[in-house]
Amino acid sequence: MSFLRVLKNSFLPLLWISLCIYFSGCTNVDKNECRKIHWPTQGFNDGEEGRPSRLSMFLTKCSVFNLPVENAAYLEGYDKGLDKFCSEDSAFSRGFQGLQPEKVCDLKSNYTKSYNLGVQSFCSTEIGNKDSVNGKSANVFCGTKSKYYAGYLSGLTQFCTYENGFKNGFEGRAQITICTNDLKSNYDNGFKNGRNDFLIKDIKRVQNEILMAEKQLRQVKTEYNDKLNRSYKIPEKTEDLALQNEKLQLSKELNELQEKKSQLEQSIFELQKLINANNSEVGKIFDDKAE
Repeated sequence: MSFLRVLKNSFLPLLWISLCIYFSGCTNVDKNECRKIHWPTQGFNDGEEGRPSRLSMFLTKCSVFNLPVENAAYLEGYDKGLDKFCSEDSAFSRGFQGLQPEKVCDLKSNYTKSYNLGVQSFCSTEIGNKDSVNGKSANVFCGTKSKYYAGYLSGLTQFCTYENGFKNGFEGRAQITICTNDLKSNYDNGFKNGRNDFLIKDIKRVQNEILMAEKQLRQVKTEYNDKLNRSYKIPEKTEDLALQNEKLQLSKELNELQEKKSQLEQSIFELQKLINANNSEVGKIFDDKAE
């Protein structure tokens, strides 16, 4: 075999693979698929799924096999599919949810109009007020000069109160940092007091759990010792099948009790750590108040 033929046989496949990779995976469309594609349907499906047009990709891949692509048919189908994907209902829904518009729908004027209507509904005074009253962070999508933000600031005066701070703290919720500087002090003081009462209540709850776990642990230890003594009374070497079975059963039960004992001891240890952490936080709260 000549050198040129070897070069041709090895180089051309590599070139083909490189082109395939460059044009985003031509292995996805082979010769038979290029023959079978119904271009209006392919275009409609791509548009309906909200994909960018893939016409240039098909032109690149199918031209390798010298097979034609029906440009106009694909684009006509794509435009119809895109009309379905970029419906006015879909546009309004995305705007109303505070989501960015679909890029492929930029050229659809009805989509843009409906999307803007959705944004106006989403960025309303009422929704801004509702978000802050529910302790949510302001949605930056609407901007600080919108009706939404004006409503949000108004709602903060209802949320950032001493009473609401105490309630959230007492219910064990995380600290919320949405209050503006002029409202922050009242809410934070209420939260600290509520949190303090929550921690004291939680310490008592955990202490009761420790007492119950310690009671169970004592019972397990007593049962373990009883079974261990029974096991010792059975000779190590005995031909009595009943005694052999009893010793095996006792050995199994002793292992289970030992495991249960370890679990209870670990549980008591973790509960005590929780009490220590709660006590530490209570002390910090008192230190903050003293300052």
